[in-house]
Amino acid sequence: MEVFSAREMGYLGNSDEFHFKKASEIGAVILTYDTDFLRMAIGRKIKYNGIIFSNQKTISVGQFIRGVELIVNTLTCREMANHIEFYNNIRYEPFSLCSSCPSRGKYFL
Repeated sequence: MEVFSAREMGYLGNSDEFHFKKASEIGAVILTYDTDFLRMAIGRKIKYNGIIFSNQKTISVGQFIRGVELIVNTLTCREMANHIEFYNNIRYEPFSLCSSCPSRGKYFL
């Protein structure tokens, strides 16, 4: 799994819209606690690679990352496309992702 952070890429402080577009450009799923990304995704006519969202008040960063690992092993890239996955420390039954998908394993924090 490859993870990109806004801080590491020098994009910290840029608008949410910038981050949304950048994640689409690099073929990454967005990992976020920010509800603004949910609002941007709902009703959008352009395609995006998906969003994994969790509430920061109910789950730690470590739990969120472990949840992302479960989601990666459960949902295919086709299932994540234009999809919002809410993670709240639930259990998933893992299965393989499609290996031919160019966005497989790319995540943007």
